[in-house]
Amino acid sequence: MSTDVELTCYIDGAPIGQLFPVFVNPNFNVSNLKKVIKNEQSNTFMHVDASELVIWKLVGQVSIEHALIENVNPSTAERKKLLNPMTRLSSFFFGPPDPAYLHPIIAPPSPHIFPPTLACHFLGKGADQGIFLVKVDWSMDVNALKEAIKNTRSEIKDVLIRNLILWRCSIPIPSKATVDIAIPVSRSPLRNMERLADRRHPFEVKRSQCLKTLMDQIPAPSRATDIHTLMSMHKDVFHKYCICHRPSGISVPPITLLHRVFANFEDNVQKLQPTHEDWSFARNLSLDMAKFYPSEEQRVQRFRHHFQDNGLGIETVTIDDSTIKSDGAHQHHSLKFILTEGKNEPGVSHDSFFQVLFYYAKHVTHVFETNENLARTSFPCILLFYNGPFFGLMGALFTSGVQYELIGPVLPLFWNQRYPQFDLQLARVLGSIKQAVNESKICYPQGQPVKTENIENDCPYITSFQAAGKTTLVSDLHERGLVHGDIQKENLLVGPEHGKKKALKLIDFDYAGREGEACHPPHLHPDIEAATDAYRHGPITYKHDIDMLEKLCLGLITSSQGVRTRSRTRAQAANIRTNLKV
Repeated sequence: MSTDVELTCYIDGAPIGQLFPVFVNPNFNVSNLKKVIKNEQSNTFMHVDASELVIWKLVGQVSIEHALIENVNPSTAERKKLLNPMTRLSSFFFGPPDPAYLHPIIAPPSPHIFPPTLACHFLGKGADQGIFLVKVDWSMDVNALKEAIKNTRSEIKDVLIRNLILWRCSIPIPSKATVDIAIPVSRSPLRNMERLADRRHPFEVKRSQCLKTLMDQIPAPSRATDIHTLMSMHKDVFHKYCICHRPSGISVPPITLLHRVFANFEDNVQKLQPTHEDWSFARNLSLDMAKFYPSEEQRVQRFRHHFQDNGLGIETVTIDDSTIKSDGAHQHHSLKFILTEGKNEPGVSHDSFFQVLFYYAKHVTHVFETNENLARTSFPCILLFYNGPFFGLMGALFTSGVQYELIGPVLPLFWNQRYPQFDLQLARVLGSIKQAVNESKICYPQGQPVKTENIENDCPYITSFQAAGKTTLVSDLHERGLVHGDIQKENLLVGPEHGKKKALKLIDFDYAGREGEACHPPHLHPDIEAATDAYRHGPITYKHDIDMLEKLCLGLITSSQGVRTRSRTRAQAANIRTNLKV
């Protein structure tokens, strides 16, 4: 094999009609093949180094003719990644490759991301004149930032860079707010050779890393159920960047604490009083979804029809500028507040759960790329998935990672009419979806976020709390045969002094109850100090309360007064317990 051979190439996710051939020597290695492909598709891979191209070889044969008539989807075909750049191509083929079949599949290039925008302020000027925006690249140094600022403001174009002094501001300043409180973080200005990346907020760094990972590693949704793809994403992507609680045990705040739309949604699912329209919606949807359909398309059409009839228009849309389409979405300008994916019957077609999950990830990266005004928002969305007559929904949003969470159980859309609880549950869910979409539109009027939608950390309510019950003392509970179960510093209130002692009180009785009957919560967060032998769903005992109180007292002394001798620390802990009457 010495003469050139023809390989038919396919870019993953592209229209099948955009196949292209390359001619290579069979003695070439994988690294040479990457250079040939980049040269052949120079516009497509303009910003990609040849060594960074990801190439797979198909396992088995996929006919171009069959692919063109959609009998075979090359994106779902079994494949093997070419990892070793020095492997010779002749080792993959035991004869001249037939150009009538597909050969390598190439990962598409990552889309371009908007450069970040910095809000700058001239000290001594008001908000109207002093605040302006500058687009930057995080690889820039402070010198380059100064040059960008000079090009933005005509009044300083003649100022020498060395005479332009920059500080990082201590707090975010809204465009209409008073800027007198803008105080530099450090006493010294930014150094000219300092990289901007070294000054970025950790939350922004995490979001950027997540977006890059999603663009590089999230496959086309049509490959969502390929077990090899999911397994390859298991250890990294699903643990850090695309959290769907598979595998379980990942500790993240529930999405009901991250956005008020999901908090209200969860409440409505449990206690909403359905309207006549909600009951009718539930009845008609369940009747149609309980039927058998000869094709997936017919089932999907009936599903969309019922949502359309109830004011929730769901249309087939492209997720980005490619040919990737979902089974339906409720579009609001550039945002999608509902994404859906359906399959005709469970067990006979691809799983809709991961497919709609990947649709949302693609949606986030596309909106971030194309709409700069939404780049600091969390993109809240409701994901609906159904396999035959089984219907489930998730909430999804983007903080430092993409987070998905089931809201309620997966519902059957067929049941014995003598048991109306399924009917009630479905009516509540459908009524809650309508309310959630309306609330989301209020948060994004004309597709643009209100001020509160711009986030700067993972949990927007991290500095607030709600009181959760009457205050009392541990001893009062124990004397009545009751236990508290959650004695943490966050649940300890310090009141005005009575004589020489401070009044200490406990709050929050979510898990309190009779000793031996009350149980610990289903999730014991590893960062929260629990009783030594406590376990989830286990009974709460007096000993658990005493153990948590002991740890609390020791922690309070250590954090407020520093490390002391063990005997003295124990003595002070005993004094606090005395004040709590234990």
